[in-house]
Amino acid sequence: MENQTNPVALSALPGGMLDNLVKVVRANYTIVGVTFFLLWLGTQLLPSRNKLPIMNKKKWYEVSWQRTVKEFTTDTKGILQKALDESDNKPFQLYTNQGLMTVLPPRFINEIRNEPRLDSTRHFHRAFFGAFPGFEGINKNILWLLITLTNKYITTNLTRFTKPMSDECGQVLKEALTDAPDWHQVNPSTTVSQIVSRVATRGLLGKDFCEDPNWIKSLEQYATTFFFAAERFSVYHPYIRPIAHWFLPYCRKLRANSAQCSSIMQGVLKKRKEAQGTASTQNTIEWAQLAAKGKEYDPAQIQLSIGLGGIATTTNMLSWFLLCISKHPECLEPLRKEIISVLRDSEGGWKKTTIYNMKLLDSAMKESQRLKPLTLCTMRRLVLEDMTLSDGTFLPKGTMLVVSSSQLRDPQIYPNPDKFDIYRFYNMRQIAGNENAGQFVTTSQDYSAWGHGKHACPGRFLASNQIKIVLCHLLVKYDFRLAKGSPTDSMAFGFSIVTPPTARIEVRRRKEEIDLDSFTLGLEDI
Repeated sequence: MENQTNPVALSALPGGMLDNLVKVVRANYTIVGVTFFLLWLGTQLLPSRNKLPIMNKKKWYEVSWQRTVKEFTTDTKGILQKALDESDNKPFQLYTNQGLMTVLPPRFINEIRNEPRLDSTRHFHRAFFGAFPGFEGINKNILWLLITLTNKYITTNLTRFTKPMSDECGQVLKEALTDAPDWHQVNPSTTVSQIVSRVATRGLLGKDFCEDPNWIKSLEQYATTFFFAAERFSVYHPYIRPIAHWFLPYCRKLRANSAQCSSIMQGVLKKRKEAQGTASTQNTIEWAQLAAKGKEYDPAQIQLSIGLGGIATTTNMLSWFLLCISKHPECLEPLRKEIISVLRDSEGGWKKTTIYNMKLLDSAMKESQRLKPLTLCTMRRLVLEDMTLSDGTFLPKGTMLVVSSSQLRDPQIYPNPDKFDIYRFYNMRQIAGNENAGQFVTTSQDYSAWGHGKHACPGRFLASNQIKIVLCHLLVKYDFRLAKGSPTDSMAFGFSIVTPPTARIEVRRRKEEIDLDSFTLGLEDI
């Protein structure tokens, strides 16, 4: 029988006993309240070891950073640019929706690129709530496995993905864009998400997963919701988050998507176990087991982590690229001409050199990313022990830091920096010694959209190939133009930069000069 409080019984207690009971309850609440107040007061009064100036300070009369954080999330570009202008090319701090962040100017990129006292996975874990249910895709214990899996298995098997990705792309485009010869509007972000989810799944997991609508839906929703949820969850005070995340709709949705993916994955693993002795599948399920080397991990969580990189970030880049070329339709013909020429030279098969030889397309992709990288600041790091930079800047243990990507619009490095010039990096590669520097996947102090150094994005090679495969189909099979009244400027929420959600482009089917759907995998690449 449940132990329930009986109000009648309470009212029957002697007056003195009831008064004492009320006093005890009030005292307990008072103790809890005072404890939380003292904890809060301690965090406000404890002197910080980081002496760098905070460029967006709260007002003297404000007791919390709520207003400052809200302003940062809604005007990140303006606040960051103002801080950069006033800092005289020196490090500073900003109060962000992810806590107090140290921002380094780009001149420190080479200095910290391989610094062993700085760690990226722990920064992502903390900044994007990897310890909370639903956010497991960026948990530090999964990220280490993802990096090993990507470097050792995915990147070394890129050719294996080309044919199945191309096949799936041909199929999904008929559903997402149709074969209608008349102009019709689409949302680049939602349409590209549908395309990328299918293409990535077909290459990395195989046809069975690709044909499972529940898997595709859950994985796509997880990937597209994750960063949105993280940014909005971040505005809640750290003391409230352990409770708040259970009730917030987007956090609940993340958990539901994660649970659905886990259920599907468990069913697949059970079938694989029952079918022991069959031929190797050679996909990311098997490779993750090899990369783990006996360490325990959740097979569904690693796929969620792959989805964040293979779907969310790729969708962001590809949707922005389509918006750029729709705004500049004069770019379509030279890009299309190169693609058709290279594909014809491939003699009906995808070869190792096919994608590499699309150098103008590579340049256009890099130029698109230069104008809108995934984030306003890159090279996220957590300081593991006290350290001092070359200019004397002291970084105490536990400091969260990022590096500004402002050099991507520096006219001293990129003349006419606001212009979308698809030949910018193509021409750079024609200069002796710059062949590698101008490639989409190459990182440097002047180009840190992928990060730089030992923690540079390991999935950039897969993303590059995947985007090029999809663009081959899109540019050969469709015409594009900007829909009337569509916004074209990128949007920032916190450090993240996204394609405007309300953007619209118009597409129509065209008669292609080459049949991509009949392409095979070159014999030398099998």
